[in-house]
Amino acid sequence: NWQFHHDHNCSRVSIEIIIGETCTTFQRWQYPRGLTTGRSAIDQQFLLSVHLLNMRTCLRKTNRVASRYTSVDPPTLQEYMRIFTED
Repeated sequence: NWQFHHDHNCSRVSIEIIIGETCTTFQRWQYPRGLTTGRSAIDQQFLLSVHLLNMRTCLRKTNRVASRYTSVDPPTLQEYMRIFTED
């Protein structure tokens, strides 16, 4: 039971870090008044922000989550983009 909570806590923290990094990197997410449903495509804009952040991670070869929680290197930009172009 303890191991289950420990494993999920690490996942929760890493997800929170990525969401926080997305929000601090892109000014769009720093002003909640403009983030109302029905007025803009918030979901698509957030996914694009995460996609761009992932591309930056590939180019820099690290991010705060990778350097803190894992020893796995991110893919190259070509490997990452191949995910979206494969049939």
